[in-house]
Amino acid sequence: MSRNKWARPSVEEVVIARRRENRLRQQLARTPLLSSVGDADLRRLAAEGRERRYAEGDVIVHEGDAGGAFFIVLDVPPACRSTA
Repeated sequence: MSRNKWARPSVEEVVIARRRENRLRQQLARTPLLSSVGDADLRRLAAEGRERRYAEGDVIVHEGDAGGAFFIVLDVPPACRSTA
């Protein structure tokens, strides 16, 4: 059953979202590229960002694709391969 898009989130949903945002903010704060970013901006990135998990060998982007997203790899370094 889909949830009404205008319905208010439950307390449990809010708590889960806040925990996810806090965890992501902490991970972002440990990222060298974002070391000079203030806490308020890290919180916004964490709130707006979406964590995605990929299996080994998954293709995330192809060389030459138009950019529409910003990726920060938090765990295993990605493999970069050129097809040219």
